[in-house]
Amino acid sequence: FVNFTNIMSKNGSSIEKEATFALAALMEIPIQYKAVMELGLLG
Repeated sequence: FVNFTNIMSKNGSSIEKEATFALAALMEIPIQYKAVMELGLLG
């Protein structure tokens, strides 16, 4: 999972922090989707 606190504690504008968090979160989706499929949690 993405460490929200770690990203928000870094220097930069709030928009940069939000964009960094959003990008990191979106990059996690393929990994989580693969795990869900391997565990048979979706149909």
